[in-house]
Amino acid sequence: MSLTEVTDISGMTATELRAAIVAEVRSWEGTKYVNNCTVKGKGVNCTNLGASTFKMFGLMPLGATVPAMGNDWNYSKDTDPLLFKKFIAPYGVEIPFDDRLPADAITFYFGQLHMESHWALIVDDDCVTHANSHDGKVKRQRLRRIKSICSVYRHRIFTLQGYNGVSLND
Repeated sequence: MSLTEVTDISGMTATELRAAIVAEVRSWEGTKYVNNCTVKGKGVNCTNLGASTFKMFGLMPLGATVPAMGNDWNYSKDTDPLLFKKFIAPYGVEIPFDDRLPADAITFYFGQLHMESHWALIVDDDCVTHANSHDGKVKRQRLRRIKSICSVYRHRIFTLQGYNGVSLND
């Protein structure tokens, strides 16, 4: 499936939609980490992994563009510290950590500038799937392990409301 196609989700409940999103993001596991790339089995970065998955299910418009970033973008003072919030916020709402569900997005703050600079998708109560440069691939990890990799515990959870009536909530 290319990014010009959207999965038909008509008739799916929110629970079924969340399960389909989790299955899709988990199908990327093992793909190499490659900055500014979105090719399953070849390469992807954290933002493109989440965005392409959400676009596939109509939770983000196909035209929503992930800004291209240099390899050191999370250390550059020229990077917009609200980049992730600006990219995710139009399609979702921030929720408390304890309200998280599979298929919600979580952003982490880390790097020298301690800004929001990593994005993962929650796949169950204790795990996320994410593309990270530290491990060099997309993998499923325990949430507490991700927090230690990011070396800071500040994070935000977003549940996507989508657009055009598509929602992860009943």
